[in-house]
Amino acid sequence: MMKINYKRNILPMLIFSSILLFSFGCYDEDDDLVIAPCSTLEADNALKQAEAKLESAGIILSFDEPGQLMHPEDLLPDPIDLANAESQKKFGEVIEQLNIVLAEIEQELQADTSCSVSDQALINLYLGFVYLFDSISRLLISDDPAETFIVEFNPDATDNKWYTFDVSAATHAKLDATEDPLDYPLAFTAKERQAIIDAADLMDDAIVKPIAPEIQPRLSTVDQPPYSSYAMWHFEKAAELFGDYKPDVRDALEEFNESIEELREWLQDGAEGWGFTYTLPPWR
Repeated sequence: MMKINYKRNILPMLIFSSILLFSFGCYDEDDDLVIAPCSTLEADNALKQAEAKLESAGIILSFDEPGQLMHPEDLLPDPIDLANAESQKKFGEVIEQLNIVLAEIEQELQADTSCSVSDQALINLYLGFVYLFDSISRLLISDDPAETFIVEFNPDATDNKWYTFDVSAATHAKLDATEDPLDYPLAFTAKERQAIIDAADLMDDAIVKPIAPEIQPRLSTVDQPPYSSYAMWHFEKAAELFGDYKPDVRDALEEFNESIEELREWLQDGAEGWGFTYTLPPWR
């Protein structure tokens, strides 16, 4: 079972604890369920299911210091904890439930303008992390048969480069030995090529495919529900919403987002150097 350590256990329970007012109903003396203001029963149930699915993936949640929100880099897990196929399957299920929560609270915000955007900001932040984890996880579990993608973690990085990406020496050798650049994608297996395509879609909403039209695969497998958005959008939305009531958190998130932007640029540079096209959506 995967266990998230001190630095890795804060994000889920920080968010769950911070949205207790809307996410968990309470019982009155007659044991009737009471839905908190600005929430709905469907949102409550979906959030509980998301939490349960994370726990079933082996992520042990515990609440510690809410101030960690000022240092979102402390919420990043070691990639070794994401290189698990069974756990990776849960990320889509969690995203599905959190999409329900987000839709419900957005609807409540429209109906009652007195509702705070804090819950919306937190759920967007949470979705950003889950999309990011799913993206990295797909790369790491695609290694076929030997290690191909290397994601290293330095939580103490002074340059904000907490994650660094590369491919293995063996893969570099395959690329170097390939004479025709159009054949570069063949240095990766079909499973690994699919992971590149899917990871870019999850992280960046980018359309990625081999330049050579005969090389497969060419389509993302996550261009469908529940993947209605992507990590960068949710992170940027969270920073925007936090700015409405917590500017210091917004500033911390904007700095964090710059680091995530560097990470997604690595993926773009890598894909384009490996013989893929990388097309960003117009709004990016």
